[in-house]
Amino acid sequence: MSSSVVELNEIHKFTFINTLVNEFYKYIGEIYIEYKNLEITKSESSVSESSDESESMEIDITDITLNEIKLNNDDKAKNINKSFIDHLLFKLYYNYGIKRRMINDHIALLYYSKSLKGYKTNEAITILCRHMMFDTRNLRIISLGIPKSLKLDEFCKSYDIDKDNSATCISKVRVYKFSEGTMLIYNPSLKKYSVTTITTKDDEEDTEEKEANSDTKLEKMDIDNKTQELIANNIEIKFNQQFMYSTRKVVGTGCFNSVKTFFEMFEENNNIANTNLENLPEDFINDKVLVFNIEHPENRVISSHLRNFNTLCAVFQIKSEVVTQEQYDKIIAIEYSSTNEESIRDAFKELGKDMVNQIQVASFKKQVQQYNVNLHLPEIIKSFETVEADGITRKTININDLSFNQIENIVQNKPKDFQGYIIYGLNGERSKFVNLKYKELRGLKGNKPIVIEQWNTKNLFNLYWRLVKEEKIEQFIKEFDLNTGIGGLGNNEFMYTKLFNWFLSLVKNYSINLFKIYHNAFVKKTFQKSLIPFSMKPLCGDLHTEYLKTKVPNSPTMVEQYIFKQSVNKIFWRLFLDNGNVTN
Repeated sequence: MSSSVVELNEIHKFTFINTLVNEFYKYIGEIYIEYKNLEITKSESSVSESSDESESMEIDITDITLNEIKLNNDDKAKNINKSFIDHLLFKLYYNYGIKRRMINDHIALLYYSKSLKGYKTNEAITILCRHMMFDTRNLRIISLGIPKSLKLDEFCKSYDIDKDNSATCISKVRVYKFSEGTMLIYNPSLKKYSVTTITTKDDEEDTEEKEANSDTKLEKMDIDNKTQELIANNIEIKFNQQFMYSTRKVVGTGCFNSVKTFFEMFEENNNIANTNLENLPEDFINDKVLVFNIEHPENRVISSHLRNFNTLCAVFQIKSEVVTQEQYDKIIAIEYSSTNEESIRDAFKELGKDMVNQIQVASFKKQVQQYNVNLHLPEIIKSFETVEADGITRKTININDLSFNQIENIVQNKPKDFQGYIIYGLNGERSKFVNLKYKELRGLKGNKPIVIEQWNTKNLFNLYWRLVKEEKIEQFIKEFDLNTGIGGLGNNEFMYTKLFNWFLSLVKNYSINLFKIYHNAFVKKTFQKSLIPFSMKPLCGDLHTEYLKTKVPNSPTMVEQYIFKQSVNKIFWRLFLDNGNVTN
């Protein structure tokens, strides 16, 4: 069954973004009032009591992305705004799973993390903060990505859709193909800010933070010159001009499955399509945010359909800095008391009103044509084509005649490299019909790049270690290694097989060396324990503790099994970064 498509014609107004932003500023207002109450409580306490209590209450989240929350009593010396911002950012982290990265001393990049306890999938604030840049000086949103999608059942509930009844479905939504790609935010208004952006080798979810932190507490690895060189090769300082480009969690630019950055892919696609964004006058593009989906042959995830294509998915108009500053000044001018809390709430409501408005992409495309800027828009699905039992006769089914469950069935019968369809409600909410076969393949591949390059060694080893533990090595090889698989690599077939065999040999050699060192030091006592390499000392301790517990002598096989039970963070640096291995 194939589908026919036409350009998305958005004649309705997207108000969902306004609802989310209003909830965001309503919450900030409540946290502001809460902070003012805490401030009063502290001032009424004695000096000694406030000193003791502040050590347990005040939290410095200088780098919340590293999950390091340290007790700090220095907030008293900070100005009121800075202390409030720390309090607000922690509340967003704790209550909604919103991480932040400080781009400079006053701009925070906010994004949710599904791994955090505070993450709430259906809450407005979490949905909004998929990607947000926030100026803490005046509480202004200065850039925004497309909000998080809703679960299909939640989407249907909001529009009173019966998934079995076509009459309640398509009239309220638009459906288009769910293309692979990466969200890139283009915001030339950010060029005025003074920042240093960073290029990183991937832009996916931070993984295994808790495990990595716990390992670091147990054993400290010396960072020698070689390690610093490896780190330096993974980070490249860029100029302020690229601050106008960002992906979900990286400001400036980043890359995933390629040595090309997303910025380079974006520019390459624009050149092919004659999309001359630099033609847009500054007064026209000022405070506008353009959100694109980047498709590029070197940004492939699963799909075999490769193309150079930037799709304009959303346009946001941000409230001007002058108006925002005026409204913010009115808030801080209000002297706090319990009797004027409503005035404060009203002031925050005014601050949030029209902070972000969504412009229809079809309308925006018409506006920019006068500047010779060619834009690709999402393509709406209008019908599906089916092939009859005779294999010849074709029949077209209008999408208006299909229920959501029927569309879901169409998606599940698509090939495994077809991702699905995206649906937008008339107010701007979005949801997905996801091909479960595709989802399984993506889960098998993981969220990190799997391109076989030296810079990607750690991600590849992490992949190998996970597949070993999940007993899915053969499944991965079948899907991604052979010419017949999704990852058909042409003349490079069996590359993952060779790579995984190499990883296995490294682990086996290390296990053999570890057994020799342990056996000579603890059993034969022909090797001084003080000479055991740093990387092996805690492992030898574990092996001997287990022997004392069970009285079963350790064998080479048992040592190898022990190694494979360890976390990837414990093993990777021992194999690739440690120079102290002893093989005698």
